[in-house]
Amino acid sequence: MYNKEDIVVIEKNTGSKKKSLKAVAVLLAAVSGLNFGCGVKSSLKSTNNSVEIDKVLDTDTNVGVNDVSETPQIVVTPLPEPTVTETITVEEKEEVSTSFFASALEYKIIYDKPDVKSNKLSILAGGEALPLIKDLGNGWYSIEYDEGEAYITSDSVEIFEGIEAPKQAIIPNINSADEVFQYINVNSNVVRATAKVNVREKATTDSKKLGQLSKGDTLPFVKEHESWYEVEYNGKKAFVFKEYAQIDNSYTINSEVYDRVFATRKTPIIDPVRGEVLTYVPKHEVAEVYAKTDDMYLVSYNGQIGYMSRKHACTLGDDYVIIDISDQNLKAYKDDILFEDTPIVTGQATGKKKSPTYCGVFAVREKKQNVYWKEFKVKVKYWMPFNRGEGMHDANWRKKFGGKIYLKNGSHGCVNIKPSVMPKIYENIEVGSIVLVKK
Repeated sequence: MYNKEDIVVIEKNTGSKKKSLKAVAVLLAAVSGLNFGCGVKSSLKSTNNSVEIDKVLDTDTNVGVNDVSETPQIVVTPLPEPTVTETITVEEKEEVSTSFFASALEYKIIYDKPDVKSNKLSILAGGEALPLIKDLGNGWYSIEYDEGEAYITSDSVEIFEGIEAPKQAIIPNINSADEVFQYINVNSNVVRATAKVNVREKATTDSKKLGQLSKGDTLPFVKEHESWYEVEYNGKKAFVFKEYAQIDNSYTINSEVYDRVFATRKTPIIDPVRGEVLTYVPKHEVAEVYAKTDDMYLVSYNGQIGYMSRKHACTLGDDYVIIDISDQNLKAYKDDILFEDTPIVTGQATGKKKSPTYCGVFAVREKKQNVYWKEFKVKVKYWMPFNRGEGMHDANWRKKFGGKIYLKNGSHGCVNIKPSVMPKIYENIEVGSIVLVKK
């Protein structure tokens, strides 16, 4: 993360006041840019040659690391002339069409009316944001939610000027219960265990035990007997006691993926035919969308196909990045098509100097090239911040990526990416694209 990294931008022509002021403006924009979490304030002193920002570098060593809660300061130090120690090109900040977002500093309840006694629609977690419609001036903000309008109280909320909201995908509508079968195939029935149950050779409790099913496990259904289900087990006929199992349908998708959404809270997946809960999508996990009703998405998640509430799901847009901390993996999408799948190193997760990468839903705030961290004399070629001081950048000092490196030798919060991979991400992911960081 660049909360405390020493950055210096030096112009070759130190006598050019115009160029120096341009460098100052670019860096000020970087410090005060779109923030989907708590704001970070910085102080400015006069300058004529350079700008230095006190930050911490994501190197493999923790030597020289300061307290990460300390407020970063912008300190101006005249450079000796005529010597130039490092020349760095910082690309101009792109013009981005902007709107305003309400970002929660802590958990906020989303209501259907500006009244705490009205219906609770969902939760806006700390660091997450939704497009702002209007400040009602009475302690409430109206926000965009689920293709409509909703409300949050204005306390513990920051308003940021940022990128436009992600475009909504054009998803086919399911207008009746029967229309769901245009999108799914109902396969031969399966027997699903409702509790731990033995698999027997014959339909008696004293017959040979062939194996055991855990709750949720399935076997192909063959035939129903009075107290037993006949199933196929390892290519042979077997039996499962009815009291601990049930007949279920299995489904496959007969449709293309129209969108991907993430769960804003733990959300059930409902069987599209039987109406029973199949599984749950944890918060920030991603499901693929195939069709929709007025209030549900038809989705696939972890091999389960069913309905998911649209109230608790948000689109990722067309271009986005998904960072999985547990798997130490990054997936990048362009026009909803995966173009990069790579191992990474995120913030150090254990030890006295741990600095884990925050989970949440953020956006790329800006893109810069050739940023130099003065204190450690290290330069990164590509820098894409998305949450306060956390961002994506190349890390040529690392020999390995992925696995368990992040547990004891992780970054200070940034996402370290292979130098051979980072240019492709930089080229295809634009300012404003969503970055979803999940456990």
